[in-house]
Amino acid sequence: FSDMMASPDVQRSFSQGVSGLYGADSGVSWGAAITGQTVQNYKQEDEILKSHDNLSSFFKTGVTDTHTVSFQNNLGNDNNLYTSLSYLSDKNMIPETGYKRFNGTARFSSKFGENKRWFSDIKVQYINSDAKNRPVGGQNVGNYYSTLLTLPTTVNINNFRSGMDVLGAKQYWYVPNGDNPYWNVYNRLNEDSRNRFLLNANLKYSFTDWLNLDMRAGSDMYF
Repeated sequence: FSDMMASPDVQRSFSQGVSGLYGADSGVSWGAAITGQTVQNYKQEDEILKSHDNLSSFFKTGVTDTHTVSFQNNLGNDNNLYTSLSYLSDKNMIPETGYKRFNGTARFSSKFGENKRWFSDIKVQYINSDAKNRPVGGQNVGNYYSTLLTLPTTVNINNFRSGMDVLGAKQYWYVPNGDNPYWNVYNRLNEDSRNRFLLNANLKYSFTDWLNLDMRAGSDMYF
């Protein structure tokens, strides 16, 4: 499980607005002192002015689970085969984001030849990964942490959730031409999938206990 371990302290004494005056469509927090007074919100409706914990409201508990099965077989003298399969699923703290990965590995090693002087080790690995709605950093609407951290605490993010989980829905926000984080989650979509193949081979010949010739080759391909 994953949760937000810590977040910076934000001021919760003053409302959105400037110069000590409440502003329903203001994006800064230099407004009136929060005393539980009644104000008109962006819809011109009366509401009690109070501070909200928007980070806790938006982000959820993430869940990551991994399943792995592996086999190791001794195929006679000095021949070993190892295989493993693993699957990882990560449901992120950000709504509608996630990551899945499948990993398959096979490895064969052997000693052969006169006096077992030859040694070979071959490893083949396949990885398939699929990411849904990767979060982004920087100063942009896809950085939900930054957006919510700087959002005035007198704006309740829960009031902007309803109806935003439909692709193509018309978004609404407390400021004109603003970006509703819930709308972005369901409508600013991205997805990437990758197949990756890794091949490593090692061939070694031992002349003596202290002298050997070692040859290695590898390849990393993805699409």
